[in-house]
Amino acid sequence: MSSDPGLCVGKGKELPQMKTLSCVILILLCCCPSSWSMEGRFTLKDGTVIVGETVEPSLRGVVFRLEDGRLTRRYVWTLFDEATVDLFHADEGMRPYVEVIKPPPVMAEKPVAMPIVVDTVPTPARSGRGVLPGGWILFVIVALASAWAGRVIAEYKRYSRNLCSLVSGIVPLLAPLVLVFLPMKRC
Repeated sequence: MSSDPGLCVGKGKELPQMKTLSCVILILLCCCPSSWSMEGRFTLKDGTVIVGETVEPSLRGVVFRLEDGRLTRRYVWTLFDEATVDLFHADEGMRPYVEVIKPPPVMAEKPVAMPIVVDTVPTPARSGRGVLPGGWILFVIVALASAWAGRVIAEYKRYSRNLCSLVSGIVPLLAPLVLVFLPMKRC
């Protein structure tokens, strides 16, 4: 562990890289659309017409922003008439939500295929001696790499290296990820 006062976090000091990273993440979150939007006239089965823009489509239904800017309650997909469901289904952003209620198109009956008969082939017996299965080898490699990553993160964040290495080796991939997001210990 170094005693360089420039690495201390706390008492109002922040790392300039973290400021830059948080600004980039904030800009990306503000610029990226969070949901699909569709504008038009939407008719319910009871004849009610909603004029506006879809705001929050989900599997539970959709919320509309009316022309005056107000938001409606969530309308379940089954409340819309067939023409409106077809309109939603034609739009690629809304299709995943309405595919649940719109039945697939009826295809002409296929001719009945002859059943396929497969002869059973006896499997050879295992010898009992041999190499470790590849899955275990891969798991050990990932666990060791994860323990090493936990140790490096612990040194940087000033946590117990042995404890972080042990936890990272037992719970590979998840423990180092959690360690990365833990706050840095103060000097």
